[in-house]
Amino acid sequence: MGKFIITDAGKKLQAKVFAGTTKFIFTKIGVGDGFANSSADYAAKTDLVARKVDVKINKEEVKSSNICRVVGILENTGLTAALYVREVGLYATDPDDGEILFCAKYYDRPTIIDEESAGPYTKEFDFNIGIESADNVSITVDKAGIATQEDLSTSAKNTQAAAVTEMTGLYKSALIALLPAHYGRSKEWSGAKGTLTSPDYLTVNIGNSGFVLNGSLSINVNTAANWDNSTYATAANRKGKDFYIYACQPTSGTVPQIVLSANSTVPTGYTATNSRKIGGFHCECADIGTISGHTLSGYAAGDVLPASVWDLRHRPISSPEGMVYDGRRWIDIYIASWDGSKLVSKFNGVMADGESSPKFHGEKFEEEFAKVGKHLISRSDFMHCMKGIQEGVNINGSADANTTGGHVNTNGVRIVSNYGIEDCAGVIWQWGSDLFEGSSNGTVATDWYGVNGYSWDARSVYNADIDAAQMGSCLGWIRRVRLGARWGEGANCGSRAAYCNDFSAYRDGSAAGRGVSEPLAVSL
Repeated sequence: MGKFIITDAGKKLQAKVFAGTTKFIFTKIGVGDGFANSSADYAAKTDLVARKVDVKINKEEVKSSNICRVVGILENTGLTAALYVREVGLYATDPDDGEILFCAKYYDRPTIIDEESAGPYTKEFDFNIGIESADNVSITVDKAGIATQEDLSTSAKNTQAAAVTEMTGLYKSALIALLPAHYGRSKEWSGAKGTLTSPDYLTVNIGNSGFVLNGSLSINVNTAANWDNSTYATAANRKGKDFYIYACQPTSGTVPQIVLSANSTVPTGYTATNSRKIGGFHCECADIGTISGHTLSGYAAGDVLPASVWDLRHRPISSPEGMVYDGRRWIDIYIASWDGSKLVSKFNGVMADGESSPKFHGEKFEEEFAKVGKHLISRSDFMHCMKGIQEGVNINGSADANTTGGHVNTNGVRIVSNYGIEDCAGVIWQWGSDLFEGSSNGTVATDWYGVNGYSWDARSVYNADIDAAQMGSCLGWIRRVRLGARWGEGANCGSRAAYCNDFSAYRDGSAAGRGVSEPLAVSL
C-alpha cells in the first residue's frame, strides 16, 4: 500500500498557493525503484531515490471538497526489463525554486511492471491533492491522454461552485495549523441592524490548529445562542458599545465556532488557546428615527452600524473601537473623551476640550492622538463623512452638551451622519488637522524666497494654561481650522462650517477633537 507524504518543498509551495501568490502547476509523475527506510525519508528529498521513468499527466480534475485529482498512465512500451515500482512522486513548479518534488508514495511491496516483450501493460498512478479552490490549479495535460484541456477546463468550471462550499478536511486544516498568524477570507464581514454576515469562505489558525468555514453565516445579534453572555441579545444592552467576533475551537471537527462577546480578550467560557479575536463591530447609541434620504433611517439603539464592522484584514492602524470606515479612512464615531490615560471614542463620554480635565488645545490633541495611532480630522474628510446631517441647525437647547452621542437638533432630528458619526455639527467646534499662516505685517523679500518682518512668537504652539513647559516657538503664526460649529451658531453650522481665527494653542471650552486613523489593511 502506498504511503503518501508531502515534501518540505511541497509544503512551501502549498503555503504560497493558499496565500494567493501562485497556483499549483503539476508537471509530471516520476516512477522509481529506490529503497527508503520509511516514508519520512522523502520529506527533505528533492527527487526520488532512484527515478527510472517520467510519466506524463493524463488527467487533472477538481473534485468536490476542494480536492484536485492528478492521474498519470504508465505504459510498458519501450521497457526492456521489468520495473519494480517502489516509489512514485508528483512534481510541480514553484515560482521561486523551479521544478520540485511535491509529494511521494513509497510502496512497502513493489508493483512489478513487465517489459514490453511480455505483452502490453498499463498502470494508473493517482494523486488526490487538497487545494484552496478550483482557481488555484493551472491544468495542463498530455493531449494524447485520456482527457483534453477543454474537458478539464469544463470540469473545473462545473465543480468550482461545489468545491468552495465544502470543507477541505484534515488535509487543509493541517496546513493552516503550520501558520500561527493565519487568517484568510473570501470577502469582508458585513452587518446591518440585527444581523452580521460572515464571508462565504474563511480559514483561521486557532491555538495552532487549523479551521475552515465554508458557506456564509447569517448571525442574528438578537439571538442569545450567538453570545457568550445572553444579556447582549437584548438591544438596549448593546447601545453605544463595542463588541467582538471570536473564532473558537469546536468540540469536534474543523469548522470554527463563531461567538460574539463584549470581552476584548477572550469570550466567557474560552481561553486564549481555544479562541481567537478576528473582528468586531459597534452598535448604534440611540434611535435614529425616520430621516428621509439617510442611510441609517429606521435604525434603532443597539443595531449594528454597518460601517463599524472590522476584521483582522480590514481595520485601522489604531484600535478599532468606536470607529467607522468612510471608504478612505477610519473616523471616530464620537467626539474624543479622556479615559484617564488616553483619548477614546466612547458613547456618553465627557468631551475633551479647553475646559475639561485635562484641558486641550489643537497642539495637545495632535500629540495625544498620535500616541494611539490617530490624528485630527482634516477638513476634506470632515466634509465627506459628515454628510447626512441636517445642515444649518445646531443642537437642541443651544447649549454645551458636555457628553458624547445621541443628540438631536432644534428640529428634533438626530445629529448623525450617513456613516453613523455622532455630534457632527452644531454641537461643539472640532479642531482639524489643517494649518495655515496667521495674518502678517511682513513684506515679501526681494533677495530670497520668503517674507521679511517675522519674529519669534510662542503663542501659536504654547499655552501656559495647558502646557507644563514651552516646547519651542514659532517664527510667524500658526492657525488651526475648527470645524462643524458649536451650539448656538444656528444657520452657520454644517459639514462645511469652518472657523479660521485662532492659534493652534488657543484654549477654548467650545473646541474639542475627533480622531482619524489610516487603514492598516483595506479589503484584502
